[in-house]
Amino acid sequence: MQVADLACAEGETIHNEPFTVTPEKVFYALKTMDAIGRSRKNQKK
Repeated sequence: MQVADLACAEGETIHNEPFTVTPEKVFYALKTMDAIGRSRKNQKK
């Protein structure tokens, strides 16, 4: 969660998105992309 908090710190470019970005949204997006990446990596074996 520390990475998500840092990504959402005041002045970060993440706030240029056309929607509200919260540390929780960033955290779950990272977890989701990690799961997708691991799944695809395992399919190639």
